[in-house]
Amino acid sequence: MILYLNTDLEIVSADDPTKLANELELKGVFSLQIAQREDGLWQVTLETETQHDNPESNLIAMLERIEALNGTESLSLWKNSDRVFDIGYRCGNRPWGFHQEISAQALRRVAAAGASLRVTLYPSELEGGTV
Repeated sequence: MILYLNTDLEIVSADDPTKLANELELKGVFSLQIAQREDGLWQVTLETETQHDNPESNLIAMLERIEALNGTESLSLWKNSDRVFDIGYRCGNRPWGFHQEISAQALRRVAAAGASLRVTLYPSELEGGTV
């Protein structure tokens, strides 16, 4: 069965993004991890507290919190980072056709936030078991 899982927000920055992650957490977008990578850059992965049934409502929930960063130090951290909304699906054989739409309005908001979109497909089965 094909199933929308969630949308993660991945942020990569030269500066420690903890302050940004903390502000977003106060608004209901929680960090799954904050780590400094081997290349010296920082990475944080965030997701909403509430599970959504489709990527558009999940994107909008995160964008509302991000758009509320105006005038804060966190906004500077946001603007000086690479930002990707990663939309995750579990894949399977059914249904034969599956689609979910992201409206032009939501795409404009993603672009205005300076973020990119990525789609990640997870197999429904792996060797030796299921996901």
